[in-house]
Parts: sequence; C-alpha cells; structure tokens
Amino acid sequence: MSSLADLPPHTIETVLVTGLISVIGIAYILLSRRPPPKRMLVDKNRQSKPYKGGDESIRVSALLGEDCELIVSQYDDVKTLYEGFQRGLSVSRDQPCFGTRLPDQPFQYLTYSQIAERVNNFGSGLINRGHIVGQGTFIGISSKNCPEWVIVEQACNAYSQVLVPLYDTLGPEAIVHIITQANTEVVVLSADRFIERFTTVAGTKIPKLVVKIGKPTPEEVNIAKEQNIGLVAMETIEEEGKNAPVVHVPPKEDDLSTICYTSGTTGKPKGAMLTHRNLISVCSAATSILNSDQPVTPDDEYLSYLPLAHVFERIMQVNLLMHGARICFFQGDVKLLLNDLAACKPTIFASVPRLLNRIYDKTMVAVNASPIKKKLFQMAMRSKQADIEKGIICKTTIWDTLVFKKIQAGLGGRVRVAVTGAAPLSQEVMIFLKCALGCDVYEGYGQTESGAAATLCMPGEALGGHVGPPLPCNIVKVVDVPDMEYYAKNGEGEVCFKGPNVFKGYLHDEFKTKEAIDSDGWLHSGDIGKWLDNGCLKIIDRKKHIVKLSNGEYIAPEKIENCYTRHPAIMQAFVHANSLYPFPVAILVADPDTFEGWAKSRGFTGTIEELCKNREIIKILVTELDADGKEVGLNPFERIKQICLIPDQFTIDNEMLTPTFKLKRTEVVKSYSTHIDTLLANMKLSGATK
Repeated sequence: MSSLADLPPHTIETVLVTGLISVIGIAYILLSRRPPPKRMLVDKNRQSKPYKGGDESIRVSALLGEDCELIVSQYDDVKTLYEGFQRGLSVSRDQPCFGTRLPDQPFQYLTYSQIAERVNNFGSGLINRGHIVGQGTFIGISSKNCPEWVIVEQACNAYSQVLVPLYDTLGPEAIVHIITQANTEVVVLSADRFIERFTTVAGTKIPKLVVKIGKPTPEEVNIAKEQNIGLVAMETIEEEGKNAPVVHVPPKEDDLSTICYTSGTTGKPKGAMLTHRNLISVCSAATSILNSDQPVTPDDEYLSYLPLAHVFERIMQVNLLMHGARICFFQGDVKLLLNDLAACKPTIFASVPRLLNRIYDKTMVAVNASPIKKKLFQMAMRSKQADIEKGIICKTTIWDTLVFKKIQAGLGGRVRVAVTGAAPLSQEVMIFLKCALGCDVYEGYGQTESGAAATLCMPGEALGGHVGPPLPCNIVKVVDVPDMEYYAKNGEGEVCFKGPNVFKGYLHDEFKTKEAIDSDGWLHSGDIGKWLDNGCLKIIDRKKHIVKLSNGEYIAPEKIENCYTRHPAIMQAFVHANSLYPFPVAILVADPDTFEGWAKSRGFTGTIEELCKNREIIKILVTELDADGKEVGLNPFERIKQICLIPDQFTIDNEMLTPTFKLKRTEVVKSYSTHIDTLLANMKLSGATK
C-alpha cells in the first residue's frame, strides 16, 4: 500500500506547459461544472438526539422518528445474509459478481448466477460427506481474499452453518486455540503456506476434513495420510455437490452467522458470536444513509484487499452483494495493489487510517520539498475546502486537473465513495482526502462486537474531526470514568452501545462476555468519547491500558502514540509507563521513507541505522515531539522525556502486531525490555523522577 503514497501533486512544470491561456480556458469550463451543494439528511447542527427525549448523554440518530424505533432491516426481504445474497442474485443474475486477474491482465469475472451455482455445489458437497446442516457445524477458513472465500461463506449461509475465519497472519498457537474452542470440523485453506497451516490444523486432531483451494500435491496427500485426516480439493467438493444437490436450509435472523475472533493485544483471541441480525442491522443502517445520497448499484465496482477475516470488510461486501455490485479481488500482494486499483477502477473504496495517513504523509513530504509546489497545493486546498464547507464535493474543478489528478488516478480515477474505519482519522487527513479525492469520505466507528460499526458520518459532512452520529440501528451513550475525570454530565465518558447490532457474547467465555456486556445489555467499548454540539461523537481517549504514574496522574499510552506517529520522521510508536516513574518512555520506529530526509534537513547524514543511534538527533526529536504534544494538548506528564529510536518495524511476522495491526504490548515489552530499562535508568539519572 505504501506505493499509493508516492503520488505527489503535479509539478509546477506541468502548470507552466499548460500555459496561461489554457489555464483560463480550463478554469472557465471546469468551474462551470460544479454540482449543486449536497443537502444534508438531517440538520447538520443536530445529527443525533436524546433517546426518547431523555438523558442528553444517551443518544440516537436524528433520522429516527419520535418512537426511536431502531432499524433492523432496510428491506423486507432481507433479514439474513443468505437473503442479502439472494437479493443481489435477483438484481444482477447474469451480470459480473467477482473478478480476479493474473499479473498484467484485465479482471475476468464470474457472474452472480455462476457464483450461486458454486455456492450450491460446495455446500451440497460438504453435506453429502456427512457435515450436517445447521448451527452445529462450524467451518473454518484461512485464505487471502478471493472468490472462494466468499463462496465458502455463502455456502455456510445457505445451509445455516457457522463460519469461523482465521486471519491469514495468525500464528500456530492462535490457530490451535480457535480450532479447538470452536470445534471446527472442516477447515478450508488456500495454497499459499498450505503445508505450514495444514500441519498446525491437523495437529489439533479436531477437523475431520481439510479442503484446499487448489489441487493437493502428492506430498500434501501423503502428509494427510500420515496425520490421518481427510484432504480434498475444493473443486472436488463442488463436483460432488453438483452431482447430488441438497435443497437450501436458510438461517433465521438470530442464528449465528460467524464466530469472528478478535485479535487481542494480550492473551488468547476471543470468539465474538455474531448473528445474521447483528450484521444485517449494521448493513441496513449504513445503507439507509449511503443510499439516500449515492445508492449502490450493479454498475459499482469495489476492490477487496482489506482482510475478509475482519468484520469491516465483510460488512462492505454484504452491502455490495445485496445490491448486485461487482467485487474485484486484489492479487494478494500489497506491492501490486496500485496496479490492481488501476485495473479495477473502483467506484467505492474502503481503507483504514493506517494506510490513509501514509498517503497523506508521503504527499506532504513531496509538497514541502518545493516552495512553489507548496504554494500551489495550499491554494488548491483552500479553494476545495471552501467548496466542501458549502456542501460542494466534486472532482471537476481546475484544482483537480492541476493538483489532485494523480492522487485520484492512483485509486483508479473513479472513486465516488470512500469509507474508513478501524481507528480514528485526524481532521487534517480527512479534509485532505475529501479535497484530493473529490468525493464523500465516510468515517465509521465501532468494533467487532458491534458488528463493525456503531456510528457513521453523514453525506455532505464538511470537516470531519469526529466519527459521526449513531447509526440508526443502535443507541449510543457515554458513562462516567471517574479515574480519568470523564463524566457523562459533561457529555464525556466510556462509549457504550445497545441495539440489534450488539453481539451475543464470546464463545464459551461467560466471564469475558459479562465484562463486555453489562446486565442492562450495554456493550462497553473501552473507548472514551465526547458528544459534540452537533450531535456527533468524537473519540478522545482510551479507557484500557491506563497506567498510574508515580505522581498520581493517569495516562493512556495509545493516546500519546497517536500523537507521536503524526511526526513525519516516525512510522510507529510504543509508549511504556511504569508506576514508579513520573513520565512515560517510548520506543519509536523511524520511517524508512522519510527519516533520512528529515535528518538531512537538520544537518545529519548516514544510514537509518546510524542515524537512530545519533544522540543529537534524539535530542532534536524529543524537542520536536514535546512541541507536537503541547500543540495537541498533551499534559506535561504525558510528554515523553526519554526515547529510543529503532530502524526495525513492528510487524505481524515478528509478533509485535496483531492481525489488525494493533500493538501487542506484552510482546514489545518482552523484546525491548533492555531498551526500556535503559530509558528508565536515564530518566532517573536526569533527575526527572523527583
């Protein structure tokens, strides 16, 4: 994805070549093509309201009527994921459904009717092999995004079975835990890393059958015999099902759809039980907002690259399939993502802040490299931001042609709707994206346990800086967190959700379920939110990972990390606090693309490894980070005094990150304990502990 960020605005030379007369002509034509201002669905100053006229801290979408009846389904004929796909099938039967491609080739599509046939065949084939219909059958899948992934999912839906996704990046210990806890009797594996995964799965002695997406090799067949476990190609299962079809046994609304394991930063993954009602209510609520302005149609195209094991991507695809749209699958290599985007030319684009921030940061590095470029970019941003504040969002201005065209082309050139979630996006980056992409960028907020989303920004929302009002499928409230001095009476506190989107609980873990859902049915998020005057929610802090310092003050390391990773030289940050010390310390990962340039601009040269050890650079960086922290409102005790710079990134492969790219704090502490001890000792020597 990093290549997406290498898309600086047009150089000033391009502007000069165009010529003054051409510029005036283009300006006249393009400026006359501005669309009318968007009309907000609700009053932009009152996007949510107190639930049934009660407590101001308990709010619902302003879209709801006086009775505040929550949305469960947008369509009368769609109450389950099975019915969602059937609706898409009826809309786009012989139209493209899933697209795949070989390197340097165009996407080749299977139609909705072809996919439906494969779903029937695969589901029937498993049942004919003795894997019964219904909620007692759990089917696991570990694969990169591909049509077969969704075919397996839809087969589970057709026969009321339960899908158990396994992140492609999970380690052996986590896989064993999930397969054992969920008692998955069938596991579908992709060809990549097959033997490694197969050996782990077979070692549990639980699955009766492993299905390979592709043809098993003789070596794999022999290993399966040694492990005394069935191994068969997915194609074979489909052929068997084709010869002996089984009538669908559709699920009910409250049947389990999936066990979605949350990638905890500590301890073993927890299996969130999500029903068809949970997922359809979220999808329907989002559809009621998105379709009011820009309905999803069979002409829409989408590139699937975010992990399907993550419920965010699943919800995106439920919505697209329900409306008969096309889904292209990336080749599985992030380095080829830009190439896939160019071939797919998506109209709907989903991403996460981690990637969007990189696009912004790289663009700003390129812009700041030239005073003329910077001036032109600032002019473009001012003009487009003024349009956005008037409700005009488009990509037909002169600035789109001269400045933002390359960024838009990098995403395929046709994006009309962008969606982001998984973590808060800064207001600065949100404004940049709306200006650069020339389309609505919808930011949502939620978690796996809330069916991916609980809030969503409205169409035409100008500036961002929040995660929108509640989705009309749930009630959202904030509750007191006295230790952190957040109180609901001030509109601040821990964010909680209640509604048909809230999960049933964690599989075989009543204790963790009761920790998450209180006796009144409220799901506690662990995030600290604040109600803004316009009725939107802003995430301002994190309740979990709170540490009390020796001076009696509490800090949330994630809040500080989010601040420091905005520095152009820093890619990742890990903040550690010890209750015996008055300040936190930090392990900071130098950005391989920008760090050397940043150091050079301050008079230092060398390799990234050499620069990370330079004490003068560390002093400068501490000073700059302190200023950054002060600017965003970090308290003095939250600002870092001691840092360690490292060139090696925290990754999933080195077990420093979860599959959703969250820090595994315990692992980082374990791996960098010597560095942390040194930082704490230096703090003591400096006298900062007094």
